[in-house]
Amino acid sequence: MIKNLSKKGMESLQPIYLLTGENSWKIEKSISHLKLRFGNISERELNFQQFDLLESTVDDVLGVCNILPFLSSKRLVIARNVHRLNNDELENIIEYAKSPSPYTCLVLVAETVWDDSDLPDSTKEIRATLKETVKKTGKIYNFKPIQYRNLESWVRERCREREVRINPAAVYLLTNFLGNDLFNLES
Repeated sequence: MIKNLSKKGMESLQPIYLLTGENSWKIEKSISHLKLRFGNISERELNFQQFDLLESTVDDVLGVCNILPFLSSKRLVIARNVHRLNNDELENIIEYAKSPSPYTCLVLVAETVWDDSDLPDSTKEIRATLKETVKKTGKIYNFKPIQYRNLESWVRERCREREVRINPAAVYLLTNFLGNDLFNLES
């Protein structure tokens, strides 16, 4: 999935993405790949805005989404903690998602299980509506935590990518000591 987000250029960018799941490492990697598609660092910074929806409002986010980018064809807007929004706020995002700005790539981030069965029915319904709307105009990625049995091969793969040799006993110790903490395992 991450490879889909790391293509070159902005042409194939969707106007809206919904990134969900408990695998924070994959979510952050996906966001990094999206950012790289926006050119060099100075170009990126001119048209990049990030919001934590615990501190900002949905209106703030959507207001920025409707501003034309500066010296670029698109702007990147990241909205974190979407899973913490109430139903009215989610309704506002649904309305935007029905007809998103062609000049913006909005990334909605919910680092949780999106389809949690413990949620009230009204919240489940509104989240399902948001998912259906985003499917029509953008893309949805769900990042599940890596299973423990796959950790050792995940570590070996990261070492191969960096051209680092690692002893199988060291891989075993790392995975047993750090567990499913992919950020620390990667470093």
